[in-house]
Amino acid sequence: MARIVIDGTPFLYQGNGVSRVTEALILSLHKYKKQEDSIDIYCRAFKGTTSNLPKDINIKRYRIPKKAEPIMQKLGFIEKFMPADLYHATDHYLPLKYPEKSIVTIHDLLFKLYPNPDWPIHQYLQQHVPNFVKRCKKIVAISEHTKKDIVEQLNVSEEKIVVIPWAVNTEQFFACDDSSRPTILDDYIPCSKNYFLAISCSTKRKNTPRLLAAYERINNNKEIPDLVLAWNPPEEILKKYNHPKIHFIGKVSEEQLVPLIRHAKAMIYPSLYEGFGLPILEAQACNTAVLSSNQSCLPDVAGDAALLVDPTNIESIAQGLYKLSFEPLFVRQLQEKGLENIKRYSWEKTTEAYINLYREAIEA
Repeated sequence: MARIVIDGTPFLYQGNGVSRVTEALILSLHKYKKQEDSIDIYCRAFKGTTSNLPKDINIKRYRIPKKAEPIMQKLGFIEKFMPADLYHATDHYLPLKYPEKSIVTIHDLLFKLYPNPDWPIHQYLQQHVPNFVKRCKKIVAISEHTKKDIVEQLNVSEEKIVVIPWAVNTEQFFACDDSSRPTILDDYIPCSKNYFLAISCSTKRKNTPRLLAAYERINNNKEIPDLVLAWNPPEEILKKYNHPKIHFIGKVSEEQLVPLIRHAKAMIYPSLYEGFGLPILEAQACNTAVLSSNQSCLPDVAGDAALLVDPTNIESIAQGLYKLSFEPLFVRQLQEKGLENIKRYSWEKTTEAYINLYREAIEA
């Protein structure tokens, strides 16, 4: 019997893409694993809950501060308390004394390409990831573009990297004509109004200031849908774009997210850089048109099922928003292509690829 220990720590931090895919992978592995395998979950963080996972999944939770991880690594804490044939670091790194018994999933190279000095995690990853990826057995990149970044930025050979893409949870994200309008919008938009939705926002790589500037160019036309942003922006953004058709609704819950996407005229996602771009597939699964970026991995993930714009060009974004506003046939075509595009990605395929990789790594 092979024993595999998976780092479930990202699952504890609900509300982002890595959290959602880690949860989906754990649930899918639990469903599809062979009887002779033992797959256990290890979590290390003070916050968060594992209560959403089935009771029959073996989970060990250690409430250990991040600053203690160097000591954990030196003492071989994980190997001692959760011995295994293979460890899966699901989010860039795991403080193992012997990384040679592990594989690692790299979701993006944000900490190298777009480092944020205000985020301690970026400094932490810069310190630990390069050595870890050189010592581990295999590296999983979630897209071909991320694989290219790993080769270039971390000086790793292509042969060590396997591309296993994320997938969309179609039990959560799916088209539904009877879906109720999200009540979170009641204080912002009349029921009869259409809206564009931006759920992934920031002043930097998410490119939200350019999106707002582009929308400002066209929003005098009363037929243009409102713009809803699931974001708590900086004060200067809030003051600059204090407009009756622009709505900052703050961070939304998992329960609020799906109906927000379903009822949107389109999902607007003009990011400058992503490791994968999961919101594209989530919107397409909900039968919602997508406007996205022609940079990074996003064209590969979107296929021909999204309107791609130059994210560095405000006029290009504005023209895209205008096209989505006044060409209903084009929007319908994007919706139909989107439902086809998501068929390229499934958790069954992703899980099978991981199980095969686990076996290969254990036997190597």
